[in-house]
Amino acid sequence: MALSRRERRHEQTRQEIKQIARKQMAQQGRASISLRGIAAEMGMSAPSLYNYYTNRDDLVTDLLVDSYTHQAEALEQASASCQTQETIACLLKTVLAYRQWAVEHPTEFALIAGSPIPGYVAPIEQTLPQARRSLKVLLDLLQHAWDEHLLLPQLDSPDIAPETFNDDFLAWCRENGYALCVVFLFLECYAFLQGAIALEVFGHLPFFLNKPDAFYRTGVLTTIGYQAPQKVTNHPARD
Repeated sequence: MALSRRERRHEQTRQEIKQIARKQMAQQGRASISLRGIAAEMGMSAPSLYNYYTNRDDLVTDLLVDSYTHQAEALEQASASCQTQETIACLLKTVLAYRQWAVEHPTEFALIAGSPIPGYVAPIEQTLPQARRSLKVLLDLLQHAWDEHLLLPQLDSPDIAPETFNDDFLAWCRENGYALCVVFLFLECYAFLQGAIALEVFGHLPFFLNKPDAFYRTGVLTTIGYQAPQKVTNHPARD
């Protein structure tokens, strides 16, 4: 159903509030969000802003949900665009799309992956479903690669056991049909990605690399234990 004019204006104002909040974070850090500062920049009274957000944490949650949603959309679009390609090629394309999104949206990436904002606790019932959308894209691709025997089997270890993982996370993984070894590979890969992307987004990776794409590709393949399928060579028939 189409929104009324009043509802459209209300949504437009909410979007403007978030835009200014992102500018505050980019200029002064994520903890700098101030409803009073936003109201002053918009020419509104501070109490008027509470018609849109009840407090700072309410605004931060909305920003966080947006960031997770935008991140997930970037990964989902990349993965959907390469489903006809080989699984590993699609995985690498999706990983590089994630890296590109983070580089182009450093404030949103920092909100997701940076240190917690003092005094803020994210309501997981609102943020977790969106956060898991991105995880699912990568886990789906890794599970496909595992099913295609493209990844090296993990050695049996008492440290890699169901008890190692968060119960809720493990239950979600099982619901989606991910093998335990795939979940472990994903965590190793995800840790590498988050660290490498953070180095680049926060300006440290350029000290080491001019063009980091190859670094990401090689790092992912090494982390997940990719083994290329052996090519069958046709030998000439003997006389």
